[in-house]
Amino acid sequence: MSREFIELFRSNHATTSSSVTLCYAGKESCKPGHRFGPAARAHYLIHFVLRGKGKFTTNRVVYPVHANQLFLIKPGEPSYYIADDQEPWEYIWVAFMGKDVSAILEDCGLLSRGPIMSFQPQEKLLNALENTIRQLSSHTENEYSLLGDLYTVFGCLAKEYRDTASQCENLYLKQAVNFIQNNYSHNIRVQDIADYLQIDRTYLYRLFMNEFHLSPKQYLLKYQIRISLQLLTNSKMQIKEVAYSCGFSDPAAFSKYFYKELGFTPKEFRHIDGDAILSYVNKQMPADA
Repeated sequence: MSREFIELFRSNHATTSSSVTLCYAGKESCKPGHRFGPAARAHYLIHFVLRGKGKFTTNRVVYPVHANQLFLIKPGEPSYYIADDQEPWEYIWVAFMGKDVSAILEDCGLLSRGPIMSFQPQEKLLNALENTIRQLSSHTENEYSLLGDLYTVFGCLAKEYRDTASQCENLYLKQAVNFIQNNYSHNIRVQDIADYLQIDRTYLYRLFMNEFHLSPKQYLLKYQIRISLQLLTNSKMQIKEVAYSCGFSDPAAFSKYFYKELGFTPKEFRHIDGDAILSYVNKQMPADA
């Protein structure tokens, strides 16, 4: 398989009024196993995978990426990517910088949801990408025309993100709650939930705060306490066994949090009206729990 590669840099005629600047763009049909990095960039860089698949690594996390997905490289963050041995990818990339870029990428969902995002290969988006390369390759580029194509790309991504955000957020929340309910006993962390969903911790935090007015950590702890109350009420398990069963590796830490949450210790709980307390705690938990 021949390697088709083109990378084109914008000539130095940028306007001083622009808050976003296109640095360069390129396109490549990679050979099997073709790799780049590890390397850090001084600008933002998005690869749009048109065909095939590969793997993208950043912050020590490996992401499988396939056709109709993109991956974002942030300034200063080392990254590494490699084409699949059987179905090597073909992609188009655009590099850009500027004071408004962070806000634009946030509107596109690229900063809050992590470095990987699916995109619809709509004609408007692909034409804007191809036109950028066409202008640069012919050396007839116009700064405003290049910015127009770049903003068209951003506009397509932002519209797609808005159209799917609500549906995705509901799905992420449902999957996160299910993950907690199925794994609370395994001493899981918030990062485990984010890794399972393949989303950024900040985005996960925002989802929980918007829906439950609780952070993911608070939600997890409240759910663990709720289960511990059921075990304390309906079983004769020792308190340390209850702690371990609810995902606490340290029984003392469990008792401390239990007291902080309810105002009495697990031992004291067994000497009061446990059913009444359990009913109260259940009312404090979000409906989806």
